[in-house]
Amino acid sequence: MTRTFMAMGFITPALTVPIVTILPPIYVVKIFHGGPEKLGILLAPFGVGSILGGLFTASIARVERRGLIQLSSLFMLAVSLVAFAFTTSLWAAMPILFGGGVF
Repeated sequence: MTRTFMAMGFITPALTVPIVTILPPIYVVKIFHGGPEKLGILLAPFGVGSILGGLFTASIARVERRGLIQLSSLFMLAVSLVAFAFTTSLWAAMPILFGGGVF
């Protein structure tokens, strides 16, 4: 069980963090036709969602089946990143990235 948690803890930073750090600046320039201001507006919901997701994770320390919660959260993060890849509106991308931050 410990190895499974460690593997899942490694998958998220190794595969999703590069996408979250590389994809938004490219989208701001190519899709949303903006600069640093729009990038800040785009990444702020992700940061707020990350804080809320961290608080939720800390609150489920003694819940059974944490692995299932973590696995479903990893799946929902992947879904939110795919949804972000298909957005063409800044205002539609913000709640998607908020959800990605939570997951």
